[in-house]
Amino acid sequence: MSRFSQDIIRKLLLKLEEATLILNRLQAESEESLRKDLIKWYAVLHAFLIAIECTLDIGSHILSSVFNERFEEYREIIPLLGQHEVMPQELVKKLEGMAEFRNKLVHEYPEITLSKVYRYLQQHPKSFEEYARQIEKFLAGFKGQS
Repeated sequence: MSRFSQDIIRKLLLKLEEATLILNRLQAESEESLRKDLIKWYAVLHAFLIAIECTLDIGSHILSSVFNERFEEYREIIPLLGQHEVMPQELVKKLEGMAEFRNKLVHEYPEITLSKVYRYLQQHPKSFEEYARQIEKFLAGFKGQS
């Protein structure tokens, strides 16, 4: 079992906040605007990738160091956080597809369409913010190693 570190989680939460700020800012853009501006389009893709990676890395750290939980695939992390009551089930349902979306961004990027990413952009930045609040709540109540 790895040692629990609030410092690791706090660094990841900071990166998650940065990525979410970018997503929130670009959420106001129209799909057509993003289509015409490659820099904004790439900013959305990269911010999503960072936000998802932070979400999964935080979850992975908590699962392995606090609950001694093992998993084989990224897609197991969010549901396991729900099972251990780190996340409410409503948030688990909103975020559980993020690991699959991450895999598409990393491995199937030539097939990623702006329309699909734009739908995620309109739906998920608030989910990342709620995730961060739940992690802060978990940290505040955690009575283990620091």
